[in-house]
Amino acid sequence: MKTLTINYLSHERLDSHKYWNITSHFINKIKFKDRIKVNLLLSHDNNFENYLDPNIEVEKFICNSYMEKIIIASKSKTNFSMKLDEDVFFSNFVFDKFIELSLNPNANGIYWPIISINTAMTDLFIEKFIKEPVIVKNIHKSFLKVKFPRNLWKQKNAYLKLNFLTLFAKEWNSKKFNIQVNKTNSVYKGIHPIRLSYKSEILLNQYVIANLSRVFDDNNFKLVEFKDIYMTSNIYMMKTEHFRKYLKYEPYDIFDEVQLNDYIVNERIQNFYIDNAYAVHTMFSTVKGHNKLLNNNINRREAELEELYLVNKVNEYLNI
Repeated sequence: MKTLTINYLSHERLDSHKYWNITSHFINKIKFKDRIKVNLLLSHDNNFENYLDPNIEVEKFICNSYMEKIIIASKSKTNFSMKLDEDVFFSNFVFDKFIELSLNPNANGIYWPIISINTAMTDLFIEKFIKEPVIVKNIHKSFLKVKFPRNLWKQKNAYLKLNFLTLFAKEWNSKKFNIQVNKTNSVYKGIHPIRLSYKSEILLNQYVIANLSRVFDDNNFKLVEFKDIYMTSNIYMMKTEHFRKYLKYEPYDIFDEVQLNDYIVNERIQNFYIDNAYAVHTMFSTVKGHNKLLNNNINRREAELEELYLVNKVNEYLNI
């Protein structure tokens, strides 16, 4: 019996087949293929279904918007569903752990890997994954150079106080930062220095590239509950009924991030990360292209090529 639908969201990314080449490689190595179905939720038609083992059930949808993809995910027939954006990679061992969780009818929470570039997870990833203090120090120094500008995402002065924890701080303190984020007068609490810093993301990705074997190891996985954290939602698994329920919440934009977080808070949904289950997120779209508010002089093409460099390195490492 199938227990988990993997909803793979592919958008307008440069050389998107190279991203799917990685994820399909790991899906094909899943132990219990009879437990899964894959929904390909695509912005353009392609032959992604041909990348998968013929024993894996797959259905393809060509969608006009991000939210159309989420609505399709909410209609999955399996008890559990995963949302997986194309720019996130993790091993077949992590997929196997998610499938194991989907066999438990009492698994009522939301389950996440530890994501490299992510507003809620980056500090945890750095703490758990990076072994060298000098690397940690350099990344933290890059955080302290980040300015949170007025009217970011049209939120007026909402983020200005965060500058006291970056520009006017002597050292990075993630706990103090998260406390201040929770006080922010905005529904958009998916904020962290790494979301606004191209340099920080490059520094972290360079370390990831040098340590891919550890990213994709079969590690000792265990569940750890975490609370009071606003999640940016590019990869997670939960019961499919949660998708249907959170979509009833008021939408704030063309994405589902705020709806999901409102649902988590109001319905007191438990969140768990899978310790030692590492996931690589390539880059936030926030840092791609010139942005006067962020004083970002990186053009979009340069950022996309840098992102693709990471993807190519993963493909090379996997020899696929």
